[in-house]
Amino acid sequence: MAHGTREGLLVSTRSTQSPGRSTGGEKQHWEEEEEEEEEEEEEEEEEEEEEEEEEEEEEEEEEEEEEEEEEEEAEEEEEEEEEEEEEEEEEEEEEEEEEEEEEEEEEEEEEKEEEQPPPALTYAAQQHERQQH
Repeated sequence: MAHGTREGLLVSTRSTQSPGRSTGGEKQHWEEEEEEEEEEEEEEEEEEEEEEEEEEEEEEEEEEEEEEEEEEEAEEEEEEEEEEEEEEEEEEEEEEEEEEEEEEEEEEEEEKEEEQPPPALTYAAQQHERQQH
């Protein structure tokens, strides 16, 4: 066994030394561990930043979708209102046409009545003509 040799003693003394009194190899090992920890922390921070960016992007996309939906709803409402207005206009036009037709019919009836005197007048007019001849 190597315990009795000088090499064995070095190994055993190294393992019992405190970190403050470490040899060059142990100091380098500690520095490597610290660097690894720093790298891990940086990676974690980068991952967190990426996650935050992704969340922000998702929120922006959701907001855009909501805005688009609201715009579509507003457009649909406008279209419905326009359709209702068109229907109302058509109804008004139809009513006006009906009124005009009624007025025309009334005028035609009045003209016919004016052209044809009542039967009593017709008889009197005929009598008058006979007397003149």
